Amino acid sequence: MTSAVELVKKWEGCRLKSYRDSGGKNTIGYGHTSGVTDGLEWTQAQADDALAQDLKIAEAAVLKHITVLGLKPNQLAALTSFVFNLGETQFRTSTLLKEVNQGNDIGAALQIIKWHNDNGKPVKGLLRRRLDEASLYLS
Repeated sequence: MTSAVELVKKWEGCRLKSYRDSGGKNTIGYGHTSGVTDGLEWTQAQADDALAQDLKIAEAAVLKHITVLGLKPNQLAALTSFVFNLGETQFRTSTLLKEVNQGNDIGAALQIIKWHNDNGKPVKGLLRRRLDEASLYLS
């Protein structure tokens, strides 16, 4: 079974020197943004450690808002990847969360797929990521 770590590593990639993401945020490692400054450089171990911490935060955010019983490990991994990428605020107010909490697995997977735009424009890479997350959610 695919884990959230594997999914995020696959779709985020790792860069050990800071860069600006598509939203203009300083980013490093596997999409880490907190406290990142221009010119910052990390080791692979620092990137891996930050990813582990960031995924703990994302998973805690998922679990905080899930009310349905019986969430499967694959579903938690898919939702953790989703929240890692989009943030807790987007998840907390989403139809995706409503579908999850209603136990509607197909509806939840379809909602995951809908989140494939960046700055209002469809992005093929995001669509592929969302299809991967939806597939994991349903597996």
